[in-house]
Amino acid sequence: MIYLIMAIPMIFVVCYVLYGVKYELVQQQLNKNDERWQSVVAKADSIALTTFYIVGIVMAGITLASDLLKRFDFIRDLLSRENLFALYKWYTLFILCVVFAVRTYSLKRYDQEM
Repeated sequence: MIYLIMAIPMIFVVCYVLYGVKYELVQQQLNKNDERWQSVVAKADSIALTTFYIVGIVMAGITLASDLLKRFDFIRDLLSRENLFALYKWYTLFILCVVFAVRTYSLKRYDQEM
């Protein structure tokens, strides 16, 4: 059930990431990779890396807190070691796509601002 709930937003995120790849290619050719565009890409990469770090810290916190939260039955089932590793396999793909979606949004925003 949780995989179905993740699949629907994942489709939208993957479509947005593919749009971002096309957007970056078109803008790079249009701007001929000048200094302004390189600055836009550097800022977007910085935002994406920060997002990746934040999500990694949250995931590590959930893993470490799972032992403390096992007294609640629902959380015990959700945060069992087997479920965590199975979910992280899918969450990793989802989170990577979310990071690239944040990068795409940052590219568009900084391209309009600069």
